[in-house]
Amino acid sequence: MDLNAAIQATWDKITGWLTDAIQTLPNLVVAIILLVGFVILARYVRRWLYRLLGRVSEYRAVNRLLSTGAFAALVGVGIMVALTVLNLGTAVASLLGAAGILGLAIGFAAQNTVENLIAGIMISVRRPIREGDLVETGDVYGVVQEINLRSTVISTITGQLVYVPNGEVFRAKLVNYTKPGQRRIDIACGVSYADDLEKAKRVAVAAIEALPNRVEGRGVDFYYNEFGGSSINFLLTFWIRFTHDHADFMQAQSEAVVAIKQAFAENDITIPFPIRTLDFGIRGGVPLVDQLSGKS
Repeated sequence: MDLNAAIQATWDKITGWLTDAIQTLPNLVVAIILLVGFVILARYVRRWLYRLLGRVSEYRAVNRLLSTGAFAALVGVGIMVALTVLNLGTAVASLLGAAGILGLAIGFAAQNTVENLIAGIMISVRRPIREGDLVETGDVYGVVQEINLRSTVISTITGQLVYVPNGEVFRAKLVNYTKPGQRRIDIACGVSYADDLEKAKRVAVAAIEALPNRVEGRGVDFYYNEFGGSSINFLLTFWIRFTHDHADFMQAQSEAVVAIKQAFAENDITIPFPIRTLDFGIRGGVPLVDQLSGKS
């Protein structure tokens, strides 16, 4: 091939590229406009979704994650549409296939992380617990300090910080002591068989009704429930106003025990000690004094 033929072939190739570019230019302009439009729409949706989530979720990190995810999804759709306008359907299919394979691989490799992330989002949206609540989940009992994307941080009543994965919190039994705003206290005690049971009941109930922090409108419940070895036992229950401090519960319980003890003492009602009969004889029924004196 001579030089002129080579130059002509190169020129034909360049003119062909220019012709294709000119023919593609309208589609390119449309694709750019569409892509810019999707980016603008994605930014608007991100701001709107962040404000909307802020009304139902107090956890900003989760709100930001969801709104950013919506932004990325819309931008991705815009890129796919722009490639389609440019007649690059094969490239679109390849991108979708690669994204699917990549997503599957990431899902298998980080399924625990994804589970905790989704659980954290669900906890933040449904709000069964909030920061500052006194909760019990599994064998952990304490005050919620933080709910992040991976775990729920709980400060136990003895001062330790426990990081519980969100997935475990979401799956396990969860008790929230703060949310109802009140808590029941149970006091078990007993009185002597010789005491007037109705009088003992009146005295105990009156002593509890005089305590501070008790929920008005919820009565004091008193039930005799057992004939014990040395006493007739009862269960007394009442409700206190409660937020999140376990010490408030313990203090109210302590005050109730003291109040019942003082009230019984003032009204000559006996809380009996356990009674035991000790038999030191070889034969049953021999009095101890006779055994010690050698009489049998």
